[in-house]
Parts: sequence; C-alpha cells; structure tokens
Amino acid sequence: QYIKLLADEYRTSRRLTDAIALQERWIELAGAQAQSSDHATAFVRLAGMYTDQRNYIRAAQAYEESLKLETNPAKQNATRLELADIYIDHTGNFPGAEALYRKYLEEGYPRDLTNLGVRERTDLRSRRYRILRNLTSIDRRSAHTDREKAGLAQARAQFLEIEAEHTKLDQ
Repeated sequence: QYIKLLADEYRTSRRLTDAIALQERWIELAGAQAQSSDHATAFVRLAGMYTDQRNYIRAAQAYEESLKLETNPAKQNATRLELADIYIDHTGNFPGAEALYRKYLEEGYPRDLTNLGVRERTDLRSRRYRILRNLTSIDRRSAHTDREKAGLAQARAQFLEIEAEHTKLDQ
C-alpha cells in the first residue's frame, strides 16, 4: 500500500520515472496475491503514467494487460476506449482501434437511454459520436467509401441528437 501511495505522490509531483518504477514494483510484488480487478487497476494506473510520459507504446501494453485481468464490464469498456484512443492517436494500430471501438459499441453502449439523466445521455451520445467519427476516419484511411458514408451518416445522426438535447437544455 505504501508503494502505491508513494507512486501517486511521485506522479503528482511529475517525477514520472520514479512513479513508474514504483508502480511496476507494486505490480510485481502484488503478483498473484492481488485480486484480478486490483491488479488490472494497477496496470491502468501504470498506463496513465506512461501516457503522461508520452510513452504510448508502453501505455498500450499496460492497458492490454489490464484488459486481460479486468472482470468488471464497465471498467473493461473504459479501458477499451482508452486503449483504442492510444491506438488511433499515437501508435497507428488502426485495426486494433477499430476492433476495440466496435466491441464497445456492441457491449458497452446502452441500447436504451430513456431512463438516464440528460447529462448522462449527452455524455454517452458524445462518446458514441467520437467513436463513430474515429471509425469513419479509420475507414477513410482504408478507402472503404461505402462504409465511410454509412459511418458519417451515423456520426451525423448522433451529432444531431446531441444538438437536440442541448437545445432542450437551453430552453
């Protein structure tokens, strides 16, 4: 526990090299003793430290390890999105990003938003819009024009839903 707290302190004070070393040490020491979700969270924290350091390859590796260990579906989905964003924005792993985005849309995005509050609905729709836009960007790079058109249409429809929601809030 002390190692995790010290790693947090180092990260906060921007001593990222020391923070990473301590976080890796905690992961190593915890090993089989940690519950899989705790261990997965430790890898997410490590990925965040690598991202702060702009070491995106190592951040992606840490997120990948977290996904192997995490059992909580909500946390899996959050990690999928973080990893997909690193793939598309920093490593160029477009097939990996596409697979993660599609898995999120299939498993992590609620089908019925009617029981959610306005803010939560808007956040989810904004996230879906960003994902659809990124999927379209991947398709554009792959020159799938029919899929690109369909993706743009979906993204546009999502954007219009977001705007309609904001209009309701402004009234």
